[in-house]
This record gives sequence, C-alpha cells and structure tokens, in this order.
Amino acid sequence: LSNLYFFKGEYEKTLALAEEVEQSLDAAEKEKTDIHDEHALRGRALEMRALAAYGDLDYQGAVARYDEAKKAFARSGYDHQEDIGRINTNQGMLLVNLSEFDRARQSLNAAYDYFSARYGEEHLKTAISLHNIAYAELTAGDADRAADVMQRAVAIYEKVLEPNHEKIANALFLLGRIKYAQGDIGAADAALVRAIDAFRGAFGPDHLMIGTVNVYLTQYRAETGDVERAFQAVDEAKRVYDIHFAAD
Repeated sequence: LSNLYFFKGEYEKTLALAEEVEQSLDAAEKEKTDIHDEHALRGRALEMRALAAYGDLDYQGAVARYDEAKKAFARSGYDHQEDIGRINTNQGMLLVNLSEFDRARQSLNAAYDYFSARYGEEHLKTAISLHNIAYAELTAGDADRAADVMQRAVAIYEKVLEPNHEKIANALFLLGRIKYAQGDIGAADAALVRAIDAFRGAFGPDHLMIGTVNVYLTQYRAETGDVERAFQAVDEAKRVYDIHFAAD
C-alpha cells in the first residue's frame, strides 16, 4: 500500500503508514508482546520513510533511511537478503543521481553480488543489476567500464526475454549512448537502430521512445556528416512527437 501511495505521489500517506507501523511495534515492545520478525517490520517501515523522503525531495534523508532499513533487516533472524538487495538497488540509483558515485558503486555492486549468487549469471535480476551498474558508470564518466557491463546485460536480456521486449529496447538505447561516449558512433548508430526496432515491436510504431531515440540518432548522424540519414531520423522524431504533443 505504501508503494501505491508513493507512485500516486501521495507521500504524506506513505509516511503515515510508516509511522503507524512503528507506533504499533513500539507499543508491542512496551507491552512485551512477542512480534514475529520485528526487525524486518522495522526495516519495511524505514523503507517507507525512505520513499516518503525521496518524494519530498529529501534525497540525503532517503539515503540515510535506506541505510537504517538495511541494518534492521540484517538484524533479523530470518533471511532478508532479497530485501537488502532491493534496497541496495534503489539506494544505489539514488546515489547516482546525487553524483555520489563511490557510494553508488558500493550499493549497486552489492545488489549484483547478491542477485548473481542467488539466481545465477543468466537471470533477469542479474541483468537488471548489470544494467544499473552500466548506467552508473556512464554517468560517472567511465564509458569503457559501462560498455563492458552493458554488453553483458544485453546478452542476458536477449537470452531470457522474448524478442522486442521493453527491457531489451531500453538496454540497447543505453548501449548506444555508451558507444557514443566511447567515440564509436557507428556502433552507437547500430545499437539505436536496434533499440527503435525493439520499441516498435514492443509498443507499435508511434511510441514516444521511438521519437526520443531518433533525436539521438539525428545528432550522431549529423556529427558524422551523414546528413540524409540525419534528416530521416529527425523527420521520424517529428512524426512521433506530433502525435503525442500536437495539442500542446
């Protein structure tokens, strides 16, 4: 329920649920009532607090609540590594957006270590973890590291998902941007063309991301003097954007 409130933008309700859980736990502790897996419940309440803080733009507060949540789950006598892996993922991506790349790497690498060990190298959760690391490395300016990791992620996605899946399309879009950052515009162009095909296969010819990827293609082709194909890309971007934004 707290996640639903978060996605609806009702952050005060997310926080209220966290407080309700914590108050119930405090009351039970005061009355010496035994509660099954109390530490995990406190961990989930702290995770709710992190979501509420994020929604209120208190990003450092969200990072701190995630740290506290991980510690609470770790104190449980039960296996909550899956919860800690999820929190490391969310915390790591938040830290990337805060440009705290060393801490982001710690969280995202910890998530990858858990998911790859738990599910194996060729699993969707492992691919998602690699995808997140690649995004972090590109944002941090290490395109070579990002490329190595992203190519692994794409290979897993293509093995475990059906062709033209949305995750494959998004992965190829990121791979294209990484290849551009490496200076390999030919490979960037090829990856973005594949991304467009995947988005088209997943959502049809008029999906907004097809316009967005074509904007990137326009830039890359213009930089190499491929003017004719640059105009093809910008015309396709305009066609898609006209469908979505004509009323604006």
